[in-house]
Amino acid sequence: MLWAAWAGRPRPDDRAVQAQRRDADHEKLARAIAREHPGASKPRPAPVRDRSTGIAVRPSRQQRRAS
Repeated sequence: MLWAAWAGRPRPDDRAVQAQRRDADHEKLARAIAREHPGASKPRPAPVRDRSTGIAVRPSRQQRRAS
């Protein structure tokens, strides 16, 4: 019953405040998108490629004994 009373309470109409916040958020996002990314000017390291055949291959037992 307490929840029903709280949910049905009269609330102020603050659509103007919400619209103002939304506009401020849009401006903030636009400024962030317009900024240059900090990592854009740094060169990227070459990716290290692992030679993989897709099959797990173990050395044979004969090679281990001979070593």
